[in-house]
This record gives sequence, C-alpha cells and structure tokens, in this order.
Amino acid sequence: ITLVALMLITALSPLFSHGLDGGQSRSTYLDSETHVYSSIAEQEYELYLDETNSQDGDDGSVTTIEPTGSQYEGSAIDGLEFRTSEMIGDLFVNGSGSQNTARFSVYMQFRGSEGSSADVTFSLRSGDTEVTSESISLDSPCTNTFNPSSSCDWSVREVEFELTSSGFKVQSGKQLKIRIDADATCEGNTGGAFQPDCAVDVGFGRMEGSGGFSRLEIMTNPLAQSSVRVHMPGKGWDFDETLQWAPNHRVEYRTMVFSVDVRDAFGREDIEDVILSMWSPNNVQAVFSKEFTDDDLKLDNDGLVGNFTYTYEAGIAPGEYNVYLNIQDVQGHSIEFQHQGVEFLEHDIYLTTPSSQPDVVLIAPGQTTTVELLVEHIGSTSAVIEVEMDLTNNLDSSWSDPVWDAPGGYVLSQGGEVKRPILSISVPEDDLTGALDKLDIVARAYAEDADGVRKEVMVRQISLPVDRVDVNEKPRISVFEDEEQQIQIADSNRPEAYDESLSHYVDQSEVGSFYINVFNAGFVTDSFKIRILDLPDAWDYQFVDNDTGTELIKEGIYSITPDIGSTQLLTFQLKLYPPEERESVDIGLVRLSVTSREDAELTTQVGFTVHRTFGILAEVIADSDSGTLGAVGPVTPGSYLFYQVRMTDSSDESGSGSSTWRIINPQDLERNIEEDSRYSSWDYDITDKDTGSNLVIVNLAPDESIDFKLEITLRDEVPAGNHTIYLQIKEENVEDEDARYFDLPLKIEVKEEVKVGNLELTQKTQNSPFASTEEKNVDYRLTNQNNIELTVTITLNEPTGWDVGLRASSDQEAAQFLILKLEPYAHKDFSMKIIAPEDVKDNKRVDVEMVVTPMEEEVPYGDDFNQKFTFEFSTTCAGVDCVFLEMVNPEPQTLVIYVILAFCLLFAVFRRGQLNAQTGDDKYNFLSENDASATVEPALEDEEDEDLPPVVTSNDDDDDLELLDELDEF
Repeated sequence: ITLVALMLITALSPLFSHGLDGGQSRSTYLDSETHVYSSIAEQEYELYLDETNSQDGDDGSVTTIEPTGSQYEGSAIDGLEFRTSEMIGDLFVNGSGSQNTARFSVYMQFRGSEGSSADVTFSLRSGDTEVTSESISLDSPCTNTFNPSSSCDWSVREVEFELTSSGFKVQSGKQLKIRIDADATCEGNTGGAFQPDCAVDVGFGRMEGSGGFSRLEIMTNPLAQSSVRVHMPGKGWDFDETLQWAPNHRVEYRTMVFSVDVRDAFGREDIEDVILSMWSPNNVQAVFSKEFTDDDLKLDNDGLVGNFTYTYEAGIAPGEYNVYLNIQDVQGHSIEFQHQGVEFLEHDIYLTTPSSQPDVVLIAPGQTTTVELLVEHIGSTSAVIEVEMDLTNNLDSSWSDPVWDAPGGYVLSQGGEVKRPILSISVPEDDLTGALDKLDIVARAYAEDADGVRKEVMVRQISLPVDRVDVNEKPRISVFEDEEQQIQIADSNRPEAYDESLSHYVDQSEVGSFYINVFNAGFVTDSFKIRILDLPDAWDYQFVDNDTGTELIKEGIYSITPDIGSTQLLTFQLKLYPPEERESVDIGLVRLSVTSREDAELTTQVGFTVHRTFGILAEVIADSDSGTLGAVGPVTPGSYLFYQVRMTDSSDESGSGSSTWRIINPQDLERNIEEDSRYSSWDYDITDKDTGSNLVIVNLAPDESIDFKLEITLRDEVPAGNHTIYLQIKEENVEDEDARYFDLPLKIEVKEEVKVGNLELTQKTQNSPFASTEEKNVDYRLTNQNNIELTVTITLNEPTGWDVGLRASSDQEAAQFLILKLEPYAHKDFSMKIIAPEDVKDNKRVDVEMVVTPMEEEVPYGDDFNQKFTFEFSTTCAGVDCVFLEMVNPEPQTLVIYVILAFCLLFAVFRRGQLNAQTGDDKYNFLSENDASATVEPALEDEEDEDLPPVVTSNDDDDDLELLDELDEF
C-alpha cells in the first residue's frame, strides 16, 4: 500500500506545483555545489548517426541534432566508428526498462552470393573503453547479379545494449563512441560479371525514401551541471552568494545580479532556449522572467554564460523567493533548475556613519570626542524595530564611560526610517595609555514575535579606526582638475601615487581652474595660510572660495582661508593665468604650501605641473610598457619603444575650417639637441596608426583628432637615468612668431648597466728603451664604456727594482694606486712615472701590470669585473760598465756561453794530451821494427829522412788541431 501511495504522489505531484511550463515539480534533488535543484534527473534522448565532421573525425558523428542532409553509407566489413564531440561535462548514461537497456536502431544492407552469412558486432564505448557490445547474424543476402546494389533494400536492425544498474559515465573531455564491425562468408567477391558483390553496409544521415535515421536511445541529463548564482554588483562567480536581501535598503543595495552558466555535455549547439525567473513566496506570481537571447549569452569554456541585473522596488514583501532556470534543448527537453531561494528579511538594519562624519575618529588629550552614527530600518515596511547601541571596547579606567544621547535605545517604527545615535567619549589630559586603534560599535535590533515576545532579530557591527592627534594638526591637501573632483592630480597623504611632472593643460585663451581640498585634521577649528612657492615665470594666480566665488583674503604673500572645523574640509579654486607673451615658459611646476594659523610649524606642501597650449594638444594614449602613460622604462640601451599619441585640435573656433599641422621629428627639434646632442642620433619613425604610412602633415578641424605612432630605437650608448625628449606639433603656413604649437614631453628611463670588460685602458705614449736610472712619464687613457658614472681604482704590480707610481696630473705625487671618477661613456687621462733601476742590461723586457677595479658606493663589484692590463718596457745598455756588469751579474744566456767555452777548453786540452802521447809512441815503434832487421847508421838515417814524404797523421788529429786554432782565435 505504501509503495502504491508513493507512486500516486509521484505521478500527481506535477498537478500541485506551479511551474514555468505548467506541469513540472520544482524540488526533486539538490546539487550542493551549485545551489541548484533539478526537477528532472534523466530524460530520453535520441542520438543520431550523421556524417563526419572535421572536429570529431572518424567515419561519422553522433549528434543530438536530427540530420537534415543526405544519406551516407559505410562498410561495416571495413569497420565503422561514430563519435560525439568531446563532452564539456560528465555525462551519466542509462537505458530504459527493467533491464536498463539502450536501444540502437541502425539501417543495414547485406549483399552477397546466395547462402552467404555475416556476423555484425556493435560496441558502445566511453572514450576508448568498451562499455558493452552486442552481436547479430545476417543471412539471406541480396543476390541481384545484374545490378547488385540498386535493387537491394535497407532494413532496420534493432540492437539492445544491456547496461549495469548504475549505467555508465562519459567523462568530461571524452567521447561517446559506437563501433560497428562485420565479417561475411562471401568476402573476396568483388562483384564481377554475373556475381554479386559482398558487402555489409550501414546507412546514416537522413535515409532516402523512408526519411528515417540510425539512432541510439538513452536516458541521460546532459544539462545537470548548469547552474545560477545570485550576487551583489561587482562580485564574480567565485564569490559567495548573497542570499539575504533587505526590502527597504538603499537603492544601490537593492540591485541583484543573477549569473547563469548553461552547460550541456553535448555542447552549446544542443541548447535552444534559456529562461530565468524569480517567483514571490509560495509561487504566487513571477517577480520577473528573463529570456536570454543569443546576444545575452557568450561562450565560455564551451558553455553559455550570462548575467541579468534586477533592481527590486523598495517595500517588496518579506519572505523566501524561488529562483528558476529553465533550459530547453534542440530535442524539446525542458529542464528546470530551482535555486535554493533568496530571502527578503522582515527585520534588518543598516549601520554606518553620515557622509559628514569622517571615516577616522580623532582623539586629542583633554578633549571630548563625539561620533555620529546612522541606523536605518531596511526591513519590512510594517515592522517595528527597537535598536540598542553599545561600545564593546574596554576603555582604561582613566577614561570616562562612553555616553549615548539616547541610552534607552532608538525606536524605528517602519522600514525606511533613520536614526542618528551620537556617542561621546572624554579623553584624559595627558595619558593616552587606554587609547584604542579602533572603536567597535554594535547595534542590536529587537522586535516582538507573533506571541508578543521581544526577541533579538538582527545584530550589526561597525569598526571605526582611531587616530591620535594633537589639538592642531598639519592640514591634508588634495588637488583635482575638475569641479566634480573625479580627476585627482595631487594628494599630500599619498604623494607617491601622483607624478608631479605630468602635464595639466591650460590653453592660452583660457583660465586654468584647479580645485584644492583643505582638510583640517586637527581636533579643533583652525584656519590656514596658503602660499605659492613655485610658479612658472610670467604666470599669474588667484585663490577663490569655491562656494562664493570671491577671492580669499590676502595677508602679504598668503591667502587666508575661512575657519575649518575639526575633521572638516573646504574646497578652494586656484585660478592660473597663462602669460600672453609667446616667449614665456610653457610648462612648469606649481607648488603651494598650506600652514596652520595656530601653529606655523604645521605646514603641508603639494605640487603639480601646468602646460600652456595654443589650440593644439597631443597626449600619449598608449606606450610600450604598462606603467605611467608617457613614461617608458626602465629599458636597456639599444632598446625599441613606442608611444601612441592622440593629436587634437583643441581650438574653440567652431566652423573656422581645418588647420594644417606639422609633426616635427624629435631628432630635428633644437630643444632636444640643446639638451643632449645624442638625442638627434636616435632612430625615430612617425606613422599613421591605421595605415602605417609615414606621417608629417596633418589637417584637423576644431575638436577633430588623429592617432599616430612614434617609434624610437635608442643607440647603444645611452647614459642611465631619466631622459625627456619633446615631440613638437607646429602650425603650418603661418609665420613662426604667430604659429601655434605644442611640445609633448616624453619620458624614457634607462636602466643602469655595468658589464664585465667595459673599461678600456690604452697607452698613449710610444715606448722607448730605458737606460740605467732613467725616469720617464708614460701617458694612459681610461675609458668608461658603461652607462653610469663609475669610481675606478687603478693599482700597480711593478717589476722588482723599478720605481713605478701613478698620478692624475703632473703636480700630483705618484702613488701605487689611483682613484678616478668617470662619467658614462667618458674617458680620463693619467700618467705613470717609471724609473729604471741602476743595474739595467741591454734589451731586457719587463712587464708592468695595472688592475682596474670599478666601485659601487665605495664597495667593489665582483671579482669578474676586475680587469688586468699588462704593458711591456725594454732596456738598453752599452760600454765597459755594461760589459763588467754582465760579467759580474751574468744573464742566464751568458752563463750558458760560459759553460760551453769551459767545456770546449777542457775538451781541447784533453785532445792535445792524447795527440802528444800518440806521437811519442809512433817514434818508439819505428825504431823497434828497424832493430829487428838491421843496424842503421845515424848518418845514413838522416840522409834517408830527407827523401821521405811528410808524416801522414789521422783525420782525428787534424780535427783537434783545427779546433784548437779556432779556440785561440775566439
């Protein structure tokens, strides 16, 4: 019985609910991540097999859109695969019926010889993973042998894929695939003469004749990840939702932003219609219904996203309002999502400070601080609220207790009513030990329920920062370019936020007006003295009360303000009158001081730049970096940069026709050349922004503009720091003294660049040999090839016995080191005093090494920045003294000669001794031989000796004699 009752309730529930389509339940399940209720978990979808597309590839596509094209055919014997597009969200797929089956209907045609058969396998896949497969067998092929294909009919084959009870999921980024493969017994038949071909073909697209389709029927909900969120203006999708709203809040807090994200797993082409609506409590009536058009929605990560802004009327009834997102797809499925609902509160308050109350609470010794607050009843129009105020901070015992002007509380009888509670705190005279950094103030709202019981219904808290000040303080100054104070150009509290050098234009035919806020930060009323400290030459000024238009009272060089209350500000107008003389200064700094009249030491300064124009104006609207417009950098030398400039004819002579203007290249402008001649060597290109053609002459009517591009390529040698070049616009066909013009300053910051090896040391003096004790001065030049000023030290490694020193000028004593300061890309000369020792020898070489070290604020750079330079010098020596010196203190090569001579002498003596010994032996041997044969008479011997030839000696003896002769000669 219980089961039957539940089934009846489920079947009848659409009749008792109010829906956009008149018959859908609004709260089936909750998706906690998207805060959306979905009324329909799954619906029946038909997925069609259609022609392939370039995006999904393969043999064909699977689509939710009913095919409208032609019939397509493919061979299952060759294998066919059909794919959906990649899912943009997870798709959960189920079948229908008790067996959870997905039905696949496919057009097929089997052709072949009589008696042939075929087996066909159908595979359902999630990505590359097979989910399930089914097979069928085919027989009785079409056997028309005369025209094998024309008379064969297409038949529909039904395949039921059995899925698990939970179905399966196709993950985001994957594809649902259907694979068809066939094997036939007739394979090999080619369909020759009188023989039918063998084929198992699949038909898809719109079938000719029947108009049917091959399709897969599944149960799914591809829109399940769609959602809607509610925000305050300025909050994005990732911020927390705003689910509570106040019926009588200020108008800026009654604006609701609804963000919709429609995500169909099959892709955006499957989405047909999107409707957003909000309904009053109990779904009595629609508060709004918004149907999104194609222009309202944009593609974001394959989904459709859009926003709808709705501002509700004050006094809207309290209660819970339901928000619905209804989506219809191309197959007519209407899917409805219910947001968890937004609540309009019956009891609510808004706690803030009045616009006249400063954001910071000031306290001063011995003074009483008062804080005014604003409590607004923003709940239901008919609700009565009582509000009690409380300061939750614990004050030091020396402080007085906080006092409220209505200690018993404040009654707000209806929505929209306002009360102004006032808190007073007395501060001790001297000791501010108990001073707090902030005041935490709580407002508690109470109301009676239906039973008349008083209950706390809302609590609001506000924290106000506390600033300790003296009785009088420095004034705080801010400057604006417009009366509405939307364009601020200076602020004494944030000087780093504004560039004083940026131009603010004043045409020569007009009076420049600048609006100055003077804020009294002191604890008591004060008045202030305003003085102009800097003003461009020949310009004039006037201070005017912004409310009355009268000039401020003058006291000598000061303009005196009226009294300004504590934490109050007054606005004054500074009128600037540009000079009439053309030769006067066009651009310059305006600096002023504002001083307390009670204490002259309490003074504040601000400044800004004014720029006189003559009916023509040029402004930088874009440049090559993301910083301040018109200022590029830091960049390295040799860099490319650009400025996009808007040139406007600012003359007020309407109907006077166009004027001709010349854009003067910065390299030709005398002002730039006088500032730095290197500016003229940079490369400049001025081109039309739209056409890219070179631009020199421009014709403009009053209030007409043109955009052009100035491209600059720096040279490699550019000093580091700030460089300002000017681009001039000048009127053509007019005498120079009458021509209107405009000089646009362009700022370039070049970064400091110190490179290894970028110091060059060269010798200027030609070398000549040094004689004994000779003194010389050798000149050198050190060049700094870096783009910053460098302090450089030069140290010496001198050869032994030599007296070497460095000096920057002739009147300076020579030392072992020298310090030089070099401008970027500049050089300095210095000299080295060098004295040779007394014992120099002829043609001796010596090296003097110099080590050059760059310094950064007296700290050396790394070792790799040190550079070593070696310079070679020679010596000369002649005369007896030089020979004696060489004998006493021989060089290594002389010692070698000595050794060779000694060896030769010893060898010669040795050989002569050998020679003499050999000669005696020969004579003795001669006599011995004669004694053996006969006795010779001495007289006969002498006679015979006269007839004998000369004694022949060995070659060795001759060599020895010749060597001795040469040695004697040497």
